[in-house]
Amino acid sequence: MGSITTTALVATSVSVAGLSGAGITSGLAAIGGGSIASEGLGMAGGLIACSGVALLPVFAVGGITWGISSNVRNSKLRNESQRFQAHWTGQGYI
Repeated sequence: MGSITTTALVATSVSVAGLSGAGITSGLAAIGGGSIASEGLGMAGGLIACSGVALLPVFAVGGITWGISSNVRNSKLRNESQRFQAHWTGQGYI
């Protein structure tokens, strides 16, 4: 029960100041999926999970997707603009 409470406190950052060094260490290891010896990610995994570093690939993929879709939209708009100008130039309006 103690490790569950420590994990909850570390995860929510409500009362981390009241924990000792061992409590924070075991809490981070629990959030990281257990110790490295038991095939978890240990404290490093807990720090990654708590600090949001795990979201970097999500933002990278989102940025790449946004950039590609923006280029597609811009090329469609450019083609439509050229078609519009060609039509009205042929009519003698531009």
